[in-house]
Amino acid sequence: MVDPKDAPYIRLQKKLSYPIASEDPHIPAMRGRVVRIQIFSSLRAYSRSAAIEYQFKMTGVRSTMMLSLSFKAGMALAQNASAIPKPVI
Repeated sequence: MVDPKDAPYIRLQKKLSYPIASEDPHIPAMRGRVVRIQIFSSLRAYSRSAAIEYQFKMTGVRSTMMLSLSFKAGMALAQNASAIPKPVI
């Protein structure tokens, strides 16, 4: 069972050695390696949850950095408080 429309995909797969994402029964019949679509739903769910996890981690890192910089600025201000004019204080 050979479908001439699938032949370019098989040739490209032989050059690049990547599996083809397809439900077409002709591709495995033509000795093509196939990845079924069900795998992609699992990968999509994983990537979405991982993206949310990394977003939370990056938000925490940014918050920590901002807190640290605010603390350093406050310490510098406290050390130089005598140089600030009295009306500003």
